[in-house]
Amino acid sequence: MTNINKIMKAFKFFLIIPVFLLGCKDSAEEKNSASSRDPITSLTPGQSNSSKNTVDRSAGAEGSEDINDLTWHYKFGDDGNGNVQQVEIALSDSQAKEVEGELVIPGEINGAIVEVIGEGAFMGADQLTSVVLPVTTTRIESGAFYNSTNLEKVTIPDGVTHIGDGAFYNCTALTSITIPASVKSIGMRAFADCGMLESITFLGEPPRLLREESQFQNTRAWIYYNPDFEGWHEKFGDRPTRPIDTP
Repeated sequence: MTNINKIMKAFKFFLIIPVFLLGCKDSAEEKNSASSRDPITSLTPGQSNSSKNTVDRSAGAEGSEDINDLTWHYKFGDDGNGNVQQVEIALSDSQAKEVEGELVIPGEINGAIVEVIGEGAFMGADQLTSVVLPVTTTRIESGAFYNSTNLEKVTIPDGVTHIGDGAFYNCTALTSITIPASVKSIGMRAFADCGMLESITFLGEPPRLLREESQFQNTRAWIYYNPDFEGWHEKFGDRPTRPIDTP
């Protein structure tokens, strides 16, 4: 992906989501708590049609690959020791809209482990109904599923530590979601304007809410928490709470 394309994508992203002008980039503190490597980003919905043997997987290599009739742009990085460990992939906005039904995101693409679902990855994917993230995922970045209005189900694996600003903003078909104990921070408006969202279940300690308590704004969600963990109060993110076992 060229630098120009990256700039245009970022510019368009901020035009669409003005609320993130101050928040789309994670705080310096949050970035420092993550790996110093560039993130692995994979959005691929299926198996590659090309041979791995023909793909340049060296650090800094860029290109595109056709996967299930979609063209994915990628850039490989390394872990600082010359080992291929990262890959950044993105779809155009128009192609994101072509992704339909359930999507199971694999844990590897072209020899690189998938760790991060990238910023704006499925923004506006309004035909997407269900997403299963790979067990290797550690971060869901800002606006990853922004305005995916038919998204009904998301499976977030244990191992994810951060959910970015507006990651599921305006996912109006989402009714419930489970947050694993591994999640330590949630960005602003991460689940805001999910008008059908009724329950959010936290399996561990209350994660840090970054910058402001707007994470669940304009939802009707109850926050269900695991009573085995301390730190929970009557409200969390300005939403009422109750233990998981409460009827």
